[in-house]
Amino acid sequence: DGILHEGNLVKEADESEIATFIETGVITGGMIPKVQAALASLKMGVQKISIVNGTKDFTEVTGECIGTTVTKGVSIA
Repeated sequence: DGILHEGNLVKEADESEIATFIETGVITGGMIPKVQAALASLKMGVQKISIVNGTKDFTEVTGECIGTTVTKGVSIA
């Protein structure tokens, strides 16, 4: 389904939020390699990654993703 925090779906997260979720135990077990793969993909140039449940429909009627979209953090230079 994506990343869950206190039972609620996290619709979007960036690199720093993912790191915090791992450090604080929000992301555990089998979700860790999934988010690590997402972060590696971001480093290779992918703009955004959706983590979804592959056994369910993962878009709403509106076309919105039902899962967590992982994006690169915004850097202010």
